[in-house]
Formats: sequence, structure tokens, C-alpha cells
Amino acid sequence: AGLTVLLAEDNATNQIVASQMLGALGARVVLASDGVEALELFERHEVDILLVDIEMPRMSGIEVIRAVRARPDARARTTVIALTAYAMREHRARIREAGADGIIAKPIMGIEELGRAISTLHAQRRGRDDSGAAARDGGVDPVVFGELCATIGPAAMIEFLEKVEGDLAEVGEGLRAGLEAGDLKLIGARSHVLISVAGAIGAREMQHLAEELNRQVHARARAELPGLVGRIHAGIGKPCAFVRREREALERDG
Repeated sequence: AGLTVLLAEDNATNQIVASQMLGALGARVVLASDGVEALELFERHEVDILLVDIEMPRMSGIEVIRAVRARPDARARTTVIALTAYAMREHRARIREAGADGIIAKPIMGIEELGRAISTLHAQRRGRDDSGAAARDGGVDPVVFGELCATIGPAAMIEFLEKVEGDLAEVGEGLRAGLEAGDLKLIGARSHVLISVAGAIGAREMQHLAEELNRQVHARARAELPGLVGRIHAGIGKPCAFVRREREALERDG
């Protein structure tokens, strides 16, 4: 409520639907019909959120996002959310790489879901501005994490992060015990859990280490395991601390 949203959408029907939803949520809407107009209006208006369709004439949404992120001033950190009907992983990866804070699928969801997604992603952006170094130190991709928050909502996110904390602790203990006992089955099982958990929160480096450990377990390359387990133990504390901070912040805000 009270936010100014610049909506960049070329389809008239989608303009009406999205504008009505945003208005019902208490937002002030500035409407652009293509990418070029979106950047022109962005220059003239102070906006809190840029909600941009990816497929637009004259200038695509990805080009708009890149232009905003390339600005030399503080407005480069404006919350930018992409609207797209494309579900392909490669397409979404391009949107993230351009600098979007998150992605909302088209057709647009109901008002409550839209409001939750926008408010969560906007809060994530503001949180990164305040503590971006902490997120980077945690080894977590903020866009992936922000999309996760927007998808499941704050209340469910608290419960999810509690589970993630427990899983990461069990992974650390299980890998140590498996290595000491020479138990390939246990190491493989814990590496599989870490692949899933790290991937879900955007801890890419930890995910890649877990994937490599899992491959070496299946190859029965015992000589490679101590080094990989050691690297995981050395780095797993960072995403653990990040998850704990995010959970505590959500609990305070709730």
C-alpha cells in the first residue's frame, strides 16, 4: 500500500487487469505501453517498483532491466519485477542475469498472491540494499532467494527456513560421520540432501560442491572425498548463518 508502481505492459487487456489489481492493493500506477516509454517515465517519476513485461515492442523488458541496473545513481537499485509467460529455465536465467529481483508468471495471479509476491520481493530488495554484503557473504543468490520468498510467502518461509537450518546441520554431521566410517551410502545420501537444499535457496557454490561430492561417491573415488567434504565443512557455515538471519528477520517483521 502507498507504493508507486511503474507498469510496463504493451497489451491493453493485461494493462487493465494489472492496473486494477495494483490499484486494489493501494498502489499508485504509472502506465507505459512499451520499453522506450517505460524508461522515459522512469526518468520523470519517482517509483518504488518497476513491473515490466518481457516481450514488448521497441525495447524488450530485458533491455529495460539492464538500462535501469546500468544507471550510475541510487535508482539503479529500484525493485524490478519481470512479467513473463515463458517458463523455460534458460529464459528465466536471462531475466535474472539482466538484474530482475524476481519473476511473476503470466497470466497474473489473484490479487492476494500478486500483493504478496510484490511486497516480498520489494522487501528483499530493500534488505539487500541494507545488508547486501551479508547476502553475498552467505553465498546465496539474492534473486533466487527472493523468488522463493515471493512464491511461498512469509509465514511458510519461516517454517521452510527452520527446516533448511535443520537439514544443513544434519548434512554437516552426516558427512563427518560418513567420512570417518567410510560409509559411502551415508555420504551420498547427505550430499543429495545438500544438492536439493542449497539449490532451493540459491547457494550455488555449495550446490556445486555437493554435486561433485555425489559424483565422486557414485564413482567410488574414495581418495577425492576428504577434500570435498572438507571444503563443504569450511563453507557451509555461511549459508547456515544467512538462513538464520533471514528467518529471524521474517519473525521480527511478522
